[in-house]
Amino acid sequence: MSAQPETVHTESGLSGVRGWLLVLCLYLMVLIPALAILGLIGAWQKAPSSPTLQSALVMEAVFELALAGFAFYAGLMLYRLRTNAASIAKVYFITILTLGLLGLGIVVLASLGQRSDVAFGNMLRGPAAFAAVREVLLSLLWLVYLERSRRVRATYPRSD
Repeated sequence: MSAQPETVHTESGLSGVRGWLLVLCLYLMVLIPALAILGLIGAWQKAPSSPTLQSALVMEAVFELALAGFAFYAGLMLYRLRTNAASIAKVYFITILTLGLLGLGIVVLASLGQRSDVAFGNMLRGPAAFAAVREVLLSLLWLVYLERSRRVRATYPRSD
């Protein structure tokens, strides 16, 4: 009789990597690394034109690749149905959420400090603010999904 709840989940189609869970795995394993690689290519193209920013661009690219590796690992663990995979994905999204909030804070502080240079402030606020807001919203969305989804609960039962 103890196997009955498991059969209910399997029969109802809630178990396994399908639906939004599959979208999440693809997002983590394909889209995030692809965007990081494109960012790396962009950084290498910008680096020769502005030597003063070369080291900052290289550091940013390395950091983005490390986060992309973390995303790929989280997605792979989810896809392979590994123990604690949902927790690993949550840690990834909490990390991205934290970085996004820090990025928003930096944009706000930089825009307050650079009131005299309007062009710099506009350049900084536009893409940087958009990227930070996008990271925060996507992280929150996936964190809510990982916490509330019946499929996630059925596929990765908590070991209490």
